[in-house]
Amino acid sequence: MRIKNTGYNSALVLPTGAWKTMFLRGDQMAQTSAAGLDHNGPIGATSIHSGKLNGIPEPYKSACEGALMLPMTGGSWQMLLFKGDRVCWYHWDTKVRSEGPVTELRHADGLPAWGTMLPVGYREGVDALLMDSTAESPYWTTYVFKNERVATIDWRNGCTRECRIYEGAQPTAGWAKLPAEWLRDYDHVLPLPGASDAKRSLLVKGGNGCVFNWKTGPEKTGALTTLMPELAALPAPYTTQYKPIVGRWATPAAPNPVTVRVDLDGLGATRQFSGDFDLVSGSTRSPMYSFRVSAPEIAASATEVTATGRVRWKPDWTGCTAKITIPRVTQSSAAPALRAEFRFDDGNVPTYDLPFESTHLRTIDVEIDTMANRAALASYNTATDAVAGPPDYVDRELTIASAFAEAGIELRSAGTVNEVGTADAGTDLKWSDSELHTAMLHNFSGHAETEQWKLWAFVASRHVNDSTGVMFDVNEGKQRRHGRLLRPDQRPARLLHPGPVRP
Repeated sequence: MRIKNTGYNSALVLPTGAWKTMFLRGDQMAQTSAAGLDHNGPIGATSIHSGKLNGIPEPYKSACEGALMLPMTGGSWQMLLFKGDRVCWYHWDTKVRSEGPVTELRHADGLPAWGTMLPVGYREGVDALLMDSTAESPYWTTYVFKNERVATIDWRNGCTRECRIYEGAQPTAGWAKLPAEWLRDYDHVLPLPGASDAKRSLLVKGGNGCVFNWKTGPEKTGALTTLMPELAALPAPYTTQYKPIVGRWATPAAPNPVTVRVDLDGLGATRQFSGDFDLVSGSTRSPMYSFRVSAPEIAASATEVTATGRVRWKPDWTGCTAKITIPRVTQSSAAPALRAEFRFDDGNVPTYDLPFESTHLRTIDVEIDTMANRAALASYNTATDAVAGPPDYVDRELTIASAFAEAGIELRSAGTVNEVGTADAGTDLKWSDSELHTAMLHNFSGHAETEQWKLWAFVASRHVNDSTGVMFDVNEGKQRRHGRLLRPDQRPARLLHPGPVRP
């Protein structure tokens, strides 16, 4: 499951009696009910549930990353606790029933395992899990939420439905009535008592919640602790929000500056980290090695987040396992330093303590020039687009800089806006790649045939092949691409969409 920036890593609703919820935070637990705060202390304390949770094994007891209450069996409660790619099936009376890879989880011998039931894309980084019912039954159904989609898993027959959330975990009318901001990226989804034969759930994102009726839509939204009397007593630090683990950490210290880019959580996270080792000689800084850890093992506790995995170097270098450690701090706190450890196969283990540099993965200087009688796009309100987006699309005012910022790229305005003459385009005012390259050489103040994060954008009339936009200098005998053509007569939403960016 993905990292949660709520003050608790998981929450469980008790399967019988009045609505009560356990919020798990490391090896601590807060239980709330209509009566107030029932417990705030160790999970296995004998003062709560007769100490039945004291048999939870490590690492699930102190660092579980998700939990799911299962249907009762023989009148007893049972639950799943997740850690990385493993799961512990815990029975409240008989203790551990099983422990192993999530892909091998199954209702009973002879029935399908989760590894065959989960659709591709749901086998890591899942947002939330919800059991259809915790009443005792031989038929189990679990809803698996990830980003803007949901999969319905029948524990006997496999995946029976996979769709966008607004289409419904079940095809009921309420899902389509959720506002766009509540149609993706849930931190937790909890069952609520039903109403008039309709299912109800509590959707949680950060410090906010939505009381949701599957047939009629949202009933109430707002700060989590204000939605229901049973939630009002949730104490700090469970109500504390953590700062997302994303951004750039670096030290410019000579002779070998080090940069680490991290994209472990947040909207569209790639769940990887990368970086660079440079060489400083005099006033010149040159790249030496770049690295990427594409599928790290991510672990989150109440105090820190770690990510560990094998390194891919460019150019090739010695085999190595990298580990980064980032303390967890509140959303309002200054970003902490990052510790990076590189464990080389030859036994060398250098470590680096890197200060936080930016919430962006990259910073690019961009210079925008225009053809005569053309203007660069200042901003665009997506709500005015004639072609409506899907229901889960959040309309907003976009600028070129804000669009790229959503993909983790900081665009800094550089140079002055030049008005470029049309002589290089010919009488047809259609620009070829070579003509655009010539215009760039004449007008791009930041141009240099060297490795640098600088771009030139040119707002012009038409390209010879009528492209919406084009990176035109790839065929000009150069290895470094600097320029792009933008046509202002095209839909702004296209021009402002940078696409996915990897750290």
